Amino acid sequence: MGRLRRIRFGQFLTRLRREAAAGRVTFLVGAGVSMLPPTYLPSGPRLRDVAVRALCGMPQLRAEWRRLAALPRYRDMVPEIAFQSIDDCIGERLGPLFAMLH
Repeated sequence: MGRLRRIRFGQFLTRLRREAAAGRVTFLVGAGVSMLPPTYLPSGPRLRDVAVRALCGMPQLRAEWRRLAALPRYRDMVPEIAFQSIDDCIGERLGPLFAMLH
């Protein structure tokens, strides 16, 4: 699923440098994202749910969201796979949004 694959660390660094030089790298970082209160930061699965729910936010897709959220495969999906799939589908259209955040 998605484009996740194993590569050598040197290949990763080369590609990361090239993409960063072109301005196409975004890092989402933060220690404790999955920690319990008092941090109150969302867990990885919660971030996944927020992203997918936002994509299914139209009234016509609410039933589809409920069906999807009930599936064991969805509940077990690591957030990175969901984010990669979202990027594969609409990544180019998200560029202007992320540009506004800089």
